[in-house]
Amino acid sequence: RSTVIYLPGVVIEGPISTSFQKNMIDTRESYINTSIVNGLRVITYNILADPYATTDMYPYCDEKYLITEYRCQLIYKELINYKADIICLQECDFKSYEIYFKP
Repeated sequence: RSTVIYLPGVVIEGPISTSFQKNMIDTRESYINTSIVNGLRVITYNILADPYATTDMYPYCDEKYLITEYRCQLIYKELINYKADIICLQECDFKSYEIYFKP
């Protein structure tokens, strides 16, 4: 059902864990491990548009984590793990869609 696509570049270790990560991971695992019979799984995800991925907007974030290639590879892996039937992306420009998210 899903196609695995390997994107160019190397994904390096992400930023240190945050206080909300445990809850996010617990929630994600419950969705991933849930079997839906006669259902439809829809997810929505804001990928953060490039014009907003700046240290001016996110001064607390190391610049290397705002790089599009880095972010989009991690987002793609997360989206695939949700096993959704429909994926809605916010702040996704045409270039990012074509390079990282187009089926």
